[in-house]
Amino acid sequence: TLTPGISISNPMANQDITWEKTDQWNVGVDAAFWGNKLTLGADWFRKETRDILLQLPVPNMMGVSAPMQNAGVVRNTGIELQLEHNNRINDWSYSTKIIDLKGGDTPGQSVGDPLWAYYGYVCDGIFQNEEEIKNHPTQSMGTPVPGDLKYRDLNGDKVVDSKDRQVLGSYFPKINFGLNLSVQYKDFDLSALLQGAADVKSAPVAEIRYAFYNGGKVTEQHLDRWTPENPNATYPRLSMSDSKNRVTSSFWMQDASYAKLRNLQVGYSLPKQLISKYGISRLRVYCSIDNLFMISGFDGVDPEAISGNYYPLTRNYSFGLNVTF
Repeated sequence: TLTPGISISNPMANQDITWEKTDQWNVGVDAAFWGNKLTLGADWFRKETRDILLQLPVPNMMGVSAPMQNAGVVRNTGIELQLEHNNRINDWSYSTKIIDLKGGDTPGQSVGDPLWAYYGYVCDGIFQNEEEIKNHPTQSMGTPVPGDLKYRDLNGDKVVDSKDRQVLGSYFPKINFGLNLSVQYKDFDLSALLQGAADVKSAPVAEIRYAFYNGGKVTEQHLDRWTPENPNATYPRLSMSDSKNRVTSSFWMQDASYAKLRNLQVGYSLPKQLISKYGISRLRVYCSIDNLFMISGFDGVDPEAISGNYYPLTRNYSFGLNVTF
């Protein structure tokens, strides 16, 4: 007999939580050369944040999720560089700014691991036959068959289990860079903003990397799947729901470095002799395009997407008019 009742399902409350606390050290230098045509800014920083809110493990007998508590410490060290060049040559004027941020030691919830790290198995390819499976350590995630992924026994105990996992990379970029460019020729002007990241790892969302995941379909990469007639395939055997090939592993990790043209704007200012008689000092028409293109070898929807609940960036065209009286 089912009897209605109530229970506490939300995480326990913690009335003692406080704000995070941050200490930061900076050492920098600013320099200018050639009559301020070339400027350089360099800054070394060390930033440590304490009392970060985390949910630490609690015994299952508690019956509810762990409370938030001030338990985490994250340290960021890195170098920020900014180089800017301004000049005018006859009717041409231009400005270029390069920004580079190199991150350093950023521990996550496991001390010494990078922030936002992928943690899983090292993949050594695809099982080709039963003989390979027989000579390979037992895999705790299920008995493999030819066409399944082969995981490495890191600790040498002849069993591939949770103890053989390691950090596979992080989707927290170690390098962020940008380029801000502006050019003007007589009454025409052009500006562009390029931004990107490097030395970053990610995996396409599950709906893309796993065939039929979440009731979904397949993508083009799944066509090169393993079969006895296609043993050199890049993708394991096709399966509707086999979880052995869906655990987090190096097989799914990709270089998620990218460069995006965030904005491109082209403008034209009408000659003053045409507009001054109307009491207008400047009239500029322009066209602006957001997200014009991206350069990346990442197979997912977007290298910045880390979950399936992500709507791809759209390309936007804008036309405008600037009037100054």
